[in-house]
Amino acid sequence: MVLAAAFSPYYLKTISSSSSSSLVLSHNANKQCPVSSVFQKMFHPNENNNQNNSNDDRNLLNDADKLARRETLLTRLGGESALRTTIHVFYDKLTQHKSFEPYFEGVSVDKLKQHQYQFLAIAFTGIPREMDVITNIRKNHARLRAMGMDEHDFDIMAGYFVVTLQELDIPPDEIEEAVGVVMPLRAAFVKEE
Repeated sequence: MVLAAAFSPYYLKTISSSSSSSLVLSHNANKQCPVSSVFQKMFHPNENNNQNNSNDDRNLLNDADKLARRETLLTRLGGESALRTTIHVFYDKLTQHKSFEPYFEGVSVDKLKQHQYQFLAIAFTGIPREMDVITNIRKNHARLRAMGMDEHDFDIMAGYFVVTLQELDIPPDEIEEAVGVVMPLRAAFVKEE
């Protein structure tokens, strides 16, 4: 099952076996790399029941400490001006996508770009633990969700985001890491039943 835009050379797909499924970011049919473990745990929290949860928690904390000591993703992407350029190019693509036109009617795209910049600047440096991102996104996108925006729209947008990063010559490792930060946000757009 392909989850992101087919026009992107990177896409997410679910690989299923009889016992579990996993999400991978795939560049082509022969090369796959796992999407962030945090994303995997969000959507399949009980998949590794055989592992000791306290060890998992310690490993995640150790990983967090390692991440804190290295440069932020925002810095490695080129800093604030590079992020502003990315958002500008990204929104140019979104506003040209025919099925997204209703979402932009009567809305200041400049304000949207500013909000996107503020959010991604935080996301690419480290989201505070106390921030409930999914709830905030659901609240701030309630109008769009009422208009029908869902996870499939998110997937198309994620594809545009990847294409934008590629066009701006962001290295593949940073693209993969950015996707690992952004893709968990998909949960905010899944239709609630």
